Amino acid sequence: MDWWPWGPAAFAEARARGVPVFASVGYAACHWCHVMHRESFQDPAMAAILNARFVCVKVDREEHPAVDRALIQALLDHDGEAGWPISLFLDADGQPFDGGTYFPPYPQSGMPSLRMIAEAAADRHARGLHRPWRSIGPGQPPRRRPPDGPADPVADLLRTADPDGGWGGGARFPHAPRLLLLLDAIAAGDRRGEGHLLRTLDRIEARGLHDQLGGGFHRYTVDSDWWEPHYEKMLVDNALLAVCLLRVHAAWPPALPAAAGALEWMSGTLGRPDGALGGSQDADDPAGEGAAVTWTEAELRAALAPRWGPGAAALAAGLAGGPGRAPLRRPADRGLWSALRRPLARVRAERPAAPVHDQAIVSWNALAADAFAWAAPLDPRYGRRALAIGAALRAAIAPEGIPRRLGPGAPAGALEDEAAAASCFLRLHALDGEPAWVEAALGLAARAIARPWPAGDAPLEDGGPLGPVPAERRCGAEPSGLGLLALTLAALEALGWAPASPALDRALALAPPDGEGPTLARAALLRRHHRALVVTGPVDDPLSMELFAAGMRAVDPFLVRLRVDPSRPGALVGLGALEGRARPGRPVAWRCAGRTCLLPTSDPAAVAAWVQGGAGPGPG
Repeated sequence: MDWWPWGPAAFAEARARGVPVFASVGYAACHWCHVMHRESFQDPAMAAILNARFVCVKVDREEHPAVDRALIQALLDHDGEAGWPISLFLDADGQPFDGGTYFPPYPQSGMPSLRMIAEAAADRHARGLHRPWRSIGPGQPPRRRPPDGPADPVADLLRTADPDGGWGGGARFPHAPRLLLLLDAIAAGDRRGEGHLLRTLDRIEARGLHDQLGGGFHRYTVDSDWWEPHYEKMLVDNALLAVCLLRVHAAWPPALPAAAGALEWMSGTLGRPDGALGGSQDADDPAGEGAAVTWTEAELRAALAPRWGPGAAALAAGLAGGPGRAPLRRPADRGLWSALRRPLARVRAERPAAPVHDQAIVSWNALAADAFAWAAPLDPRYGRRALAIGAALRAAIAPEGIPRRLGPGAPAGALEDEAAAASCFLRLHALDGEPAWVEAALGLAARAIARPWPAGDAPLEDGGPLGPVPAERRCGAEPSGLGLLALTLAALEALGWAPASPALDRALALAPPDGEGPTLARAALLRRHHRALVVTGPVDDPLSMELFAAGMRAVDPFLVRLRVDPSRPGALVGLGALEGRARPGRPVAWRCAGRTCLLPTSDPAAVAAWVQGGAGPGPG
């Protein structure tokens, strides 16, 4: 295959040759992308047809999220369903006129072959009979909502909740952004979603989505009972689920080992020399799809026999997930499972592991740093990992902004990269008090709100040959770019950063209905409940450190922490919470919301009491 990279050169070549573009969109851990590559793109005859009649473009959705979003929306609008790989035929103006998802090399089960659909698309284009599906670009202004966000986002979520946990039937995705909204609502005193939250986390932790031996979570399950996973693992899913579990572990003990397993998998399997994390681990390993993770009953008996002898057969039957290869069904007795998992883990460690993709996506790494920062009070190793990830991200910031991924030749960052990095930098500042984190967050937030932002629509992102594409407002498996920006702006509003409020108003007014924008709804909650703890004093002063440490003892999603050394010239200018307060002298702690602060205290016990008193109820 003569693959061209996504960009204007490919479309200029198509225009010069008078042929359409064939765009194949996928990602590194996508099973069916690999299948289509083996079946069709490595076939010389198929490659010859595609190269002769199209300009063929390979699009990595992880590098070009705006392009992926626009193309998959076009496919959804036309066919009513979509997924990866996306296989689209576009004219030289970037408008799709034919295509779908996976196409087999030969017709099967009523599905045309790739050759059939490609030749038909090329013939129609050659005769001028092709008709674009729709124009890709900024759409109609969405229905606006007041600046306070959705009227009742929890009710919106519970209206579509499934009694067995999660949302919807068929394939089961964890929908972590929705779980995080329920967690924030509980912290604000709204407990309506508590039962559904814990029921969903129980299914996620106890069934097939959870890699019970290797740690971490798979992308989704293909069945509605949460048992049979699709075996790829993504950094972004594990980062978000780790935060969910860390926030409930005090009330629901199974959450902590599951969260620790996800953190260890991220750090151990995806770790890179530069301190950042790779993006995913394949579903396909050397012995076949899911072979490293699945077991037959015979394999289980053989692994358990040395210790349990004749009893191994009964134990194996209880662990077997089906008649062939299947994921483990962990026993309800956790003590028994603790004994069984050791010999099974030894056998599992001897199997060849699925390939890891070390592409370090900025937004995913920022969400992972956030997860490790949440876990820092439990183990200082996690705090060091969070700071190492953040350092790699901060080092990547250039005059033109932050990139989409770390490394040479990276495309420009999307809105979600700017916003997620800014949000994570604010949390990392709470770990070490380093002002550079906040300064970097302010710079990225300023770039994000300076993007072109049409009236009544989301900020625009660069779709390359597709033109400007509105940033995502809705959340799927990961938070939307506009939602992440709103969370960052709500935190900065709590610190009195003047540009935050009008931009946050515009973002919250775009919150979609019916629970589709849970991250924007979280930002609305943060705005209503936000508080700031501002500690001023020399960074190395023991009292300053003690005051700040007292503010770290509560798990409060609405508390923003700031530490400032007044002796540093120009430290964190532009934050209203500091006006007239960052003075040399005895370290003090201020309790603020925006530009309003209560009288300060130098008593760490008073700080701890204030922070603990405002943390809100947790699940339980």
